[in-house]
Amino acid sequence: MKKIAFIENTWNNTKDKQYSGVGYYRLIQPAKYITKYQIDIIGKEIKDWPGDLAQIFTKLFTEYDAVVTKAVDNPQAASALCFMANHFKKPLIVDLDDNYFEVRPDQPGYKYYHPGSQKKGILSAYLSLATHLIVSTQPLADYYEKWSKKHNKKKIVPDVLPNCHDFAEFKYSHRKNADRNKIIIGWQGSTTHLGDLKLVMPALKILMDRYHNLHLEFMGGIELYMIKELFDQFTDEMFNRVKVIGGTPSWKKYPRALSRRKWDIGICPLINDEFNRNKSHIKWMEYATFKIPAVASKVYPYYKKIQGVKTITDGKTGFLASNTNQWVKKLDKLIKSEELRDKIGQNAYDHIQKEWRIQDHIYKWEKVFDKILK
Repeated sequence: MKKIAFIENTWNNTKDKQYSGVGYYRLIQPAKYITKYQIDIIGKEIKDWPGDLAQIFTKLFTEYDAVVTKAVDNPQAASALCFMANHFKKPLIVDLDDNYFEVRPDQPGYKYYHPGSQKKGILSAYLSLATHLIVSTQPLADYYEKWSKKHNKKKIVPDVLPNCHDFAEFKYSHRKNADRNKIIIGWQGSTTHLGDLKLVMPALKILMDRYHNLHLEFMGGIELYMIKELFDQFTDEMFNRVKVIGGTPSWKKYPRALSRRKWDIGICPLINDEFNRNKSHIKWMEYATFKIPAVASKVYPYYKKIQGVKTITDGKTGFLASNTNQWVKKLDKLIKSEELRDKIGQNAYDHIQKEWRIQDHIYKWEKVFDKILK
């Protein structure tokens, strides 16, 4: 059986040195279900391998038939990986779940990937020297194929392997809101979503003013400097119905943390720009696991089919909104009707069970590796 190394380097970005959400969905999760190949997850223990960089990467490329990494912007690691892959004639596969070349100025990553930055230049060189690219969405594939034509002598056509769901990881019971006199709208995400949250705040203000039993909870990516900008238009009374909750130190404890939120409705706001059109539908799938009905922006990952498989069907497995009026209208429907919330939540759950289980899509990963390792 051929061996493939999945290099999990997202532990660098977590507080407890475990894998991030990106590391989970793109490496940990598929590795769990691939059976045609021996997949070894190599994380922070690689730094304890004996020897210098040359010895470490010699060991890596002699023991494995292919190496899969995330985006690498460290110059020493990038150059060593590319050199050893070429020297040993082994595939170096880069998995991408974000568009690193279209990061917005309002996002934390912009200080690393602004035009002319060193990290952007290193990553650009790394991608141009990789043998294969795999991505999570078709817009990402289209973007990086176009980028490859411009920056690479050999054309690279990325393979699309969509993000899927593993119910075994979300094994916890959802603590439903038992207070009939209180409706909770929840959001969870990283610090990259300030602009996306600003998109939905006018609608939330209207609804907070309309319904005095409406409460908001934000889990994860809201830092102190964001508070004034997001809630500047809220009255003191409205703000008293807002709760900001810290996120988990890494993805590992996240499913349990989400299950404990007594949310009646989940929101997935996204600005319709080049960066977000390359995102995937993870947030909606995670809400659906606990039968939390969601309202999402009408942006690629939420309303178009992915490889022929539906995501949100408006009014059936969730709601889609393109402007403030639609956000108000769709959220208002769910606020008013517990029956509708239960129906949409159940429909979304059933759809994820039927169409988006990782077990049913894992053959796509194996098929891509068949092609690369033939």
